[in-house]
Amino acid sequence: MPRIEPMSDTTAQGKSKELIDTIKSKMGGCPNIFRTMAHSPAALEGLLGFSQALSGTTLSAADRERIALLAAQLNNCGYCLSAHSMLGGMAGLSPEAIGAARKGDASDPKTKAILTIAAELITKRGRVPNDQLESARAAGVSDAQLVEIVAVVALNLFTNYFNHFASTEIDFPKVEL
Repeated sequence: MPRIEPMSDTTAQGKSKELIDTIKSKMGGCPNIFRTMAHSPAALEGLLGFSQALSGTTLSAADRERIALLAAQLNNCGYCLSAHSMLGGMAGLSPEAIGAARKGDASDPKTKAILTIAAELITKRGRVPNDQLESARAAGVSDAQLVEIVAVVALNLFTNYFNHFASTEIDFPKVEL
C-alpha cells in the first residue's frame, strides 16, 4: 500500500496537473512514480529535467538502462526493476542482457567496466578505488563517460529511494527482485 498516494487526473491541480498531462501526452499514460512525485512539482520537474539532460550523454540508452537495472537490483527497488526491465527491452536489451545487467555483468569489456564502476559507486557510496578507474579507462571508458555514470547512478538512487520512501505501487509488468 502506498505511503504517499499518487495524484489522479481529478486530484491533480495547477503545475502538478500540467506535468501529469505533459507526461501522459508523451508516454500515453503517467506512471505512478510521476503521479506520486507530482505532490511536489519542483521535485518532479527536477527528475524530468535531469532525466532529459542525461538522454544526451555519450552513454547509450542501453547502457543507461543497464545502470538503472543494476541500481534497482542493488537497492532492492522492485518498482524501478520492473520499469527498467521494460524500458531496457525497449532500448534493445535482450532478456539475457537484462539479467546480466542486474548482476553487473556484460560480455563486452567496456560495458562490463561501466557496470563495475556503477556498482562500486552504489556499494561504496562514491568511493571508487583508483584501480577500478584505471581498469575502466583501459576498457575504453572516457572521462566524460565516468562523469556520466555518476550522474546516471545519482538519478537512479533518487528514484530508488523515492519509491522505497513512498511505497510506490508497481504499475509495470512486475519483475521479482
